[in-house]
Amino acid sequence: MVRVNLRYILLALAAIALILLIWRVGALSALNEASLARQNTAAFAERITKLRSEWENNQAAKSRAQAVFNEDIFKQRGNAQQSAQGIKAEYKNLDAQALARLTRALFESPVPVKTFSVERKGDQAADIALEIAW
Repeated sequence: MVRVNLRYILLALAAIALILLIWRVGALSALNEASLARQNTAAFAERITKLRSEWENNQAAKSRAQAVFNEDIFKQRGNAQQSAQGIKAEYKNLDAQALARLTRALFESPVPVKTFSVERKGDQAADIALEIAW
């Protein structure tokens, strides 16, 4: 009968245990790297979501502002020059309701107003000049 040396068996078990330990450490390292990559991806996804939301809100604000300037009351009282950089508008003899409508539409939305001036022309009218920069 072949005699098996106990030392060889213990040495083989120790080698297998060492290989499994090294493999486990490598797996934990890969798991930590994957976790960091997932966290970075989640942070980028959140940032992209915020930027997209802000862009959509800005686009909605732009379209609302342009819709206000395209109303008949404002077309009759002055002009608004719309460009890719923004809007420059001048209106003469606006009544209180039209002035309130315009100021409410501008100041209650996130539209970046660059310049804004109102000159009172009496009890019932005012001139207004403004510039919006996108």
